[in-house]
Amino acid sequence: MQGSNLRSQGERTTAEAAAPTAQGEPTQGERTTAAAAALAAQGEPTQGEPTTAHTTWMAMPAKYSRQFRKAAGILKHNVKPHQEWHIDWAIMGQETLGLDGEGYTLAVLDIGSNLGAVINTRTREDPWEELRELAALWGHVPKAIRGDGAKEFFHAKGFKAWRAKEKIVFDPVEPYRHTMQGYIENLVKQIKVHSRCILKHANLPARFWSETTKLYMAMRNIMPTAKQSVPFLAAQPHQLHFDPALLLHRPGCLVVVKYPKDHPRVTDTSNGTRGACGVFLGCHPSSPLVKVWMPSTGEIGYFKEVEFFDDKLPFVDPTCMPDRTGFSDADIEALRRPNVRQPTRASVRVQEAQKPPRDAADNGKELDAVTQAMHADAADLILEATDKALATFSAKRNLVLDLKKDAFFDRTWKVKCVDTNVRGGRVYITLETVQGENPALTAQEQGKVFDMPVSRGKDLRDTNLRRAIELSMPGTRTMQSLLEYCDAPAPYPSFEGEKGKAKKAKEEVIRVKGREFNADLKIDTIDNPTLARILLWYQKPLEIQDGEIVEPIGVRRNKTRTYLEYRFIAPEHKAKQQQLGMIEMSNSSSGKHSVRDILNFMHDMPDTLGDIGISASTAQAARAAKLAAWKVMLQDWREVGPHTTAWTAERDEDARKLAAQQQEFNENPFSDEHLQMRWAMLAQADLQEDATEEEMDKAIHDLSWIDITEPDPKHNGAAMRNKRLAPIWEEEQGIEITGLFKRGCLKKVKRSDLPVGTRVIASRYHYKIKRHSAGEHKLKVKRLKVRLVVQGQHMSKDKGDFKDAFSPVPHLSGVRCCMSVATGMKWKAVGVDLTQGFIQAELPKDGKPIYISPPPGHDEEPGVVYQVLKPLYGMPHSGRCLHVTWSNWLEEQGFQKAGYEGSMWSRKDKDGDTILVATHVDDSIVTGSNDEKIDAFIAKLLDRFDGTCERNLTEMLGMEWERDVEAGTSTLHQKAFTEKLLKAFGFWQYSKPTKTPQAPGTRLSADDMPDVADPVLHRRYRAIVGALGWLNQGTRPDISHAYSELSKFVQRPGQKHMDAAEYCLKYLSGTADLCIHYGRTKDGNTEGRELNNLWGWVDADFAADLDTRRSHTGYIIMMNGGPISWKSVKQKSVSLSTAESEWYAASEAGKELLYLRIIMRDFGFLQHGPSYLYEDSRAVICMAENPSNRKGARHIDTREHFVDQLVKDRIVKLQQCRTNKMVADALTKNLPAPAFEQHRATMLGEDEAPFSAMLCRARD
Repeated sequence: MQGSNLRSQGERTTAEAAAPTAQGEPTQGERTTAAAAALAAQGEPTQGEPTTAHTTWMAMPAKYSRQFRKAAGILKHNVKPHQEWHIDWAIMGQETLGLDGEGYTLAVLDIGSNLGAVINTRTREDPWEELRELAALWGHVPKAIRGDGAKEFFHAKGFKAWRAKEKIVFDPVEPYRHTMQGYIENLVKQIKVHSRCILKHANLPARFWSETTKLYMAMRNIMPTAKQSVPFLAAQPHQLHFDPALLLHRPGCLVVVKYPKDHPRVTDTSNGTRGACGVFLGCHPSSPLVKVWMPSTGEIGYFKEVEFFDDKLPFVDPTCMPDRTGFSDADIEALRRPNVRQPTRASVRVQEAQKPPRDAADNGKELDAVTQAMHADAADLILEATDKALATFSAKRNLVLDLKKDAFFDRTWKVKCVDTNVRGGRVYITLETVQGENPALTAQEQGKVFDMPVSRGKDLRDTNLRRAIELSMPGTRTMQSLLEYCDAPAPYPSFEGEKGKAKKAKEEVIRVKGREFNADLKIDTIDNPTLARILLWYQKPLEIQDGEIVEPIGVRRNKTRTYLEYRFIAPEHKAKQQQLGMIEMSNSSSGKHSVRDILNFMHDMPDTLGDIGISASTAQAARAAKLAAWKVMLQDWREVGPHTTAWTAERDEDARKLAAQQQEFNENPFSDEHLQMRWAMLAQADLQEDATEEEMDKAIHDLSWIDITEPDPKHNGAAMRNKRLAPIWEEEQGIEITGLFKRGCLKKVKRSDLPVGTRVIASRYHYKIKRHSAGEHKLKVKRLKVRLVVQGQHMSKDKGDFKDAFSPVPHLSGVRCCMSVATGMKWKAVGVDLTQGFIQAELPKDGKPIYISPPPGHDEEPGVVYQVLKPLYGMPHSGRCLHVTWSNWLEEQGFQKAGYEGSMWSRKDKDGDTILVATHVDDSIVTGSNDEKIDAFIAKLLDRFDGTCERNLTEMLGMEWERDVEAGTSTLHQKAFTEKLLKAFGFWQYSKPTKTPQAPGTRLSADDMPDVADPVLHRRYRAIVGALGWLNQGTRPDISHAYSELSKFVQRPGQKHMDAAEYCLKYLSGTADLCIHYGRTKDGNTEGRELNNLWGWVDADFAADLDTRRSHTGYIIMMNGGPISWKSVKQKSVSLSTAESEWYAASEAGKELLYLRIIMRDFGFLQHGPSYLYEDSRAVICMAENPSNRKGARHIDTREHFVDQLVKDRIVKLQQCRTNKMVADALTKNLPAPAFEQHRATMLGEDEAPFSAMLCRARD
């Protein structure tokens, strides 16, 4: 069989990707399904004689696979069998569904044994049942499961409950991180490729993919992998069965099934047919039976006695099929048509014809008859009493009820029961009005009668007698307890149809409807009606969805199904509206979760009634809680009642003033609906009567009422679900799209006018709630921002969408250089923010046209797409386009690039005035020596680019900058971010803050890393470390060493690592106000620390890492009294001595000094003389000053020469410093609090003159 027969055009099998091994040795391709089928087809085997393929599967090598894995560095995975599963979904039914309507394949891989499985399903809903069956088939439950963050895995309640019961850890992988799912992604690819090969080889209809995937997986499990190991043998599954002699028959070949004599399809045991023809599709997974598709029935069967004909393929040559029943040309053509899911039609409910009305006499006779018939069944408990028995009790004794306002009618009424009647088979109670909510209503409506049903009907309305009793007499459970609310309290029972007091339930058992159950009764053995009554009696709350909690109020049954009726108790708006509903007890036909599913989700697959919290004491506790809740509601109503009755002249003066203010506030002065909504939300604005027009306008656009925890909407649907913010988001969306068209960024094009093959890329709106980071409105909302973004992940260089996407940005040390220079020189600093910066750039002239679809949430004409004329957010090369446009314009203005990045510029005029610019994407800081020239430059800039200008810069890249220009001082901090961080993780205003970022003298180790990380702890740990990293980069060098240590364990953190991370948060809670101070020098004449001169400290901790014994480097570079650059990092190689580790650290600090000296030179501040670098190792200083001393340091090569060259060129001068005065020591180890606080004060610039510098004389 040729390779072209095994795959479609453009497909490449794994066998082709493998290079041939040594001569005479089989290649990797011989282990593929297609090749195995070809081996089986090379000859016609004699019946019962195994083919060559049958005997060679154990000898197939796997050298190519091992070579590839070794080159990829993935042979380090030492997971044992049965420990870890990887799972992923594959969409297989894009064009046609499987034989049984399947559309998806769930691939499962046991990492330790390489045993795989495929599970074909119709939907991608909760997969826990399939995984549970697979675990039973394999005979083990994994310790961990890895999958992507899809909702079927991450949010599936059944999957969560199953994992909780079996104690399985779930390790979610970030979306689109395919390298984290390499094993399972490769398996999915193999499944698709080999399934297509089988379909192509046997010419099977495409709908047979649901069976070919299983066949390939079975063959894969018996094929040897690396080191001649076979997944099936390595895993030793409990019930899985594989027979190579059967599996390696030709897929799709003709088989003849032999029926036993007593088979139902054998009609004539003497002369009739005893067999049937079919198509071979594999074997049963747990028994030695052959899977055969039978054309005569159109179904798949499993048979023991089967004869194979490997040389005959029915779908290649239909004439080879002896019996073509169900296999005619028309039948084959029908099989090849796509198998699509048929739409379902809603069933039509046939309304029963209503019975003709009866007169009152007939109704009374029927009531008496039914009452007599129910005499033996009437119950003492209200819940168990029939409607007729409860109606008779209430009418005979004139039960008095309080019908609360809005719960039944629009007013409050007191009524009493006077009679009963039956209409249409439904029991009603006749009520007489006793009192209204005010004297006028009482006089007008007193004595009027109306009917109310006893129980809720099919219309789901909750206005009935049982509901009225529950609201008027909360906690009342028995008929006797109702007597105190009756005007004629006759003893119970006294009348016909009533029953004596029921026996007291035993406390040790669960009693419902006269039946007794033990708390350890298995839930699976309880039928649906009984379970429903138990849940109703014990008032079991159910969480039907996230945040939606209901309580049972009734049970309804039909011939086949049982439903539990419920009432919402959460969320609050549904509870107030008295929303009702029904849910099936099991096997919901509507696709929603049933009651049994919900119990499984809530209680992690419970076994007994006790597991779901139902016991003898549950009912009593539920009654007490409900009674307390109703008492609170009743008290609230009584307090509000007098104000809601009339609003008459009896109100006091305060009440009248309150009403007048409320009426004035409700008179909205705006006609625009968006402004009306905003005005209504400003209850906290507290506008005075004499408020000016400016104050009113400010209040209208104030967004401070938005909660601090309000998240950014992830998509348009999430934005529109927030009813408060939806109008504002819609307004911002309109501003964004209108602005893009006005600026000429987009052009409407008919999709039909595009050339054939033109790609249209998706777009969407990006939503951001921008908050104030400083000032009196800190952390309050500044504006709601919407951006149209292109789905740039679908663009690439290979497709010709762009040529270069690199856009340089300055390191934060460069930005701090600008701030330090501006502080020391007392220069004006201006912040410039380009409005929609990307769209002010120009696309490359030689690029191909780019088209996008309208974003969701924007109404557009059908068939219209947008041509992108300028760079938009989301396009990979937009930043590059803006950088090129911005750089070209600055060069036209006479600026030259400063430093290496190409994102900082300087201009020095002939008269000596200097202007410095540092740009991060579209945010820039501009400073200079001449205020007038800066203003002129800003005017030119804003004339060329649209943007905003902050004349007194207070914030840059999330760092808050507070200046005293006249005094030449400033502070740089991230207080707002620190506060937000601590609030997010629960450590804001912590009562016992620590004095150091890490516990003194402690070191973290990989020995404390678990084999499988707890997902919840893992996500929290990564979030904390990421936030600490941003603080460390910005303004907090004091936590640099803590961040360096914590970041080493982000892959698999343990509890000790989490404790260390939270220890750092406790430290931040007590030091949230720390700042970097610039400008503390006195006219620049203190021991080599002249104005705008660089100097610093460097230190190393020898063999600090407990796991690798690598040393730790720490340095900090100072200028104008404060730090501008620092680093704390583990060295990349193992040092053999303390001197070598110090030498390594000195070389790292030297590189940073060289980088900063070049920036300062280009800024116009040439460093005269070397930059002093304080070092506490005398050996390093000696080697740097005495190049001839090389015998003991030959192993230090390039770094030695690099530092030597820096010293020789007078770029760096190493200066001796005592160890206890080494400030960089705080960047290499966990110091005690006194030493750490002393070093921290120095490194942040809080000291007037750093003490280490005072101890050292600078000598040239």
